Amino acid sequence: MEQLALLHITRTDSVYRFRLEPPVGPVSGPLESSVELTTEQQERLRRALQSASQYMQSSDSKGQARRSGSSDALVSLGRFLFDTLLSSVIQESLRQLDTPLLLNTNTPDIPWELLYDSKPAPGHFLCQHMSIGRQANSQSSQTQRLFQVERLSPETSLHKSRKPGRRETQGLTVLFLVNPTSECPIAEEEVATLCTTLPEAISRIILYRQQANQLEMRLRFNADMPQVLHYAGPIPAATSTGEPTLALAGHTRLDTNAATQLFSSLPKRPLVVLSYYDGSQVGALPPYEIEALAASNLMAAGASAVLAMRWPVNAQRAREFTILFYQETADGVSLGEALRRARSTMAQRHPGDLSWLSYVLYGDPTGSLVASSPGGRDRNLELSLDALDDDHLMQPMFSSSNALDRRFLQEVLGLALMEARRMHKDYLGTPHLFIALTKLDGGCTQDALRSLNFSPKQVRDVIRLALGNGKATSDTPILPTRRCKEILQTAERNALNAGSTSIDERAIAQAVLSEKDGVTHELLTKMGINPSQLIETILLSNARALLELVVDRREHGRDRDRADGPVADLLHGPAHLVRVERRDLAAEFGDRDDVNVEVARDERHRTLTTSKRPGDERRLVATFA
Repeated sequence: MEQLALLHITRTDSVYRFRLEPPVGPVSGPLESSVELTTEQQERLRRALQSASQYMQSSDSKGQARRSGSSDALVSLGRFLFDTLLSSVIQESLRQLDTPLLLNTNTPDIPWELLYDSKPAPGHFLCQHMSIGRQANSQSSQTQRLFQVERLSPETSLHKSRKPGRRETQGLTVLFLVNPTSECPIAEEEVATLCTTLPEAISRIILYRQQANQLEMRLRFNADMPQVLHYAGPIPAATSTGEPTLALAGHTRLDTNAATQLFSSLPKRPLVVLSYYDGSQVGALPPYEIEALAASNLMAAGASAVLAMRWPVNAQRAREFTILFYQETADGVSLGEALRRARSTMAQRHPGDLSWLSYVLYGDPTGSLVASSPGGRDRNLELSLDALDDDHLMQPMFSSSNALDRRFLQEVLGLALMEARRMHKDYLGTPHLFIALTKLDGGCTQDALRSLNFSPKQVRDVIRLALGNGKATSDTPILPTRRCKEILQTAERNALNAGSTSIDERAIAQAVLSEKDGVTHELLTKMGINPSQLIETILLSNARALLELVVDRREHGRDRDRADGPVADLLHGPAHLVRVERRDLAAEFGDRDDVNVEVARDERHRTLTTSKRPGDERRLVATFA
């Protein structure tokens, strides 16, 4: 087992006591020091904490990078904690420490992970330099000793209560609890986008809204044995006894007793990831003491660790950070090291953004969720996060005079386009459309395949193997086949015949699978899947993809496909492929006086340029036959 150093920090009034225990045992003995802050120093610390919190909460919802100069608030806080509170002996010991570090402190309001050492060039935060975790203090001495007992002996009461003979899954599996109270619709959008971005090697189970209840969780825990429980819902609510609990569907809750029963069915202690939302706002957080107590109770119930946020994080940055963390974890990297690598990558990608400092790991930083690294083989095949934004989704490839909503179809076409890119194809065919349908988490296609005892991922892999890889590069245009266009038109007719207001998953799946002389039909038949039976099962399924729910709500009241004037001329022309390079601002700001829309046309290209303000120009480029 990997060695671990312990740093105990205890505050009593204005006195701070530090005790650093080396990982190798009492060779030189623990290092101890204490400092009493003057009234002036206490006020300086209070102002530093306040400035850092204000800075981290100042990010806007549009994801614009913070001004790098404002990060001085975080550096100032980190330097004060390191230079003023730590003795020179402990400072030097931390510089020489080459093992993970566990913090044990009764000061949940102080981000000790931000200890900033300015002596090296350049200086760095403690969490940048080493793998670090925090042991949440609670009023229960049993909870305080839980971590040490587990590391010393595997024969804990929790391990004894686990069912014998259960085999651990090889890859990483994440169970998402999404918007259980139906009060946080933004949580659904974030998880839907996150799930379409994660590598396929990371299995995903989604329980949203009324599905996020204890019964469904118990069934999923027993069947799929997830290593991660990702909660995306409202902030914890305190009971009459002061215990913070996580809300579930049906006015139920995930308290300590319920969590203990659920976690005991797993062969290994799970990681709990907490993403809080307050209505439509992202990043609402409980007080530090409540969050620390919630983490402590979850670990007492059987969680190996809890990953939470100290400050709100922009939705796009949070999604990017979570993907990096899950990728590292799926490769078998320890939790603390995975967190450190994710921080390092984010710091390199976005030098002016320090949102990665918000994440706090409660629990053992040396623990790993999987032993193998299936995710590493698949990671290089995945597109970068920037390629998965709404800005890069394809627009409809056919004109129409009806009033059907095509936003969900655009999302499916975007997934199909990414699949064609992944396979290095220069065309978009019906197999790519079907693969896109199998990637819709929680959707009726996945539900139907599983009811027929087929794994959606295995079906995708067989189709990919049969099609093989092409020779197209990332710059090669991808053109839809004639049959693909016909399938999309059939999907439109299916939606109209069903009385639907949008081209939904059922309409698309029915169109793809009804093509009896097509490649998809032939491949499914060879796999032992009856396409006609699959269609029937899909139509009878009550499942609905989380992404479809998100699209129904996203940009409510706006319809890009039915825009008037030059935008409609672009989208409804005889295009073989439309590729959005940035966002189509015309649909979003076309009725505003501060937006100028200009269209330049020639024989093969039409370019729409919109400018909200000088220097913020974005283009939509369409290529025509």
